[in-house]
Amino acid sequence: MLIDVDKLCYKSGKRYLLKNIQWQVNPGEHWLIFGMNGSGKTTLLRTISGLTPQLSGNIFCDSEAFMMHQKYTNFAWLKCIDNILIVDEIQKRNPDLDRAMDMLKKVEL
Repeated sequence: MLIDVDKLCYKSGKRYLLKNIQWQVNPGEHWLIFGMNGSGKTTLLRTISGLTPQLSGNIFCDSEAFMMHQKYTNFAWLKCIDNILIVDEIQKRNPDLDRAMDMLKKVEL
């Protein structure tokens, strides 16, 4: 399994954007996430990628899983590699340059 989300919850004020989300992504699968504005699509991806802390639940991401957000959520003044490495910084991990370079190769950048 590349991504395993179990009972993920996120709240903004009194409103749940994500409530008890269960989701699994297996190797070779491709997913499309769509919904109305404000329904939690970006929050889901930001939470899985570690940019937004969850209220509760568990998230497992295999080293093969990665996400690149839409252009407007990237930091325009940073290089592609730095936009990937910033997640390590936000999660207070040592930057993993080899992993980041591998991700860029997979999308031919």
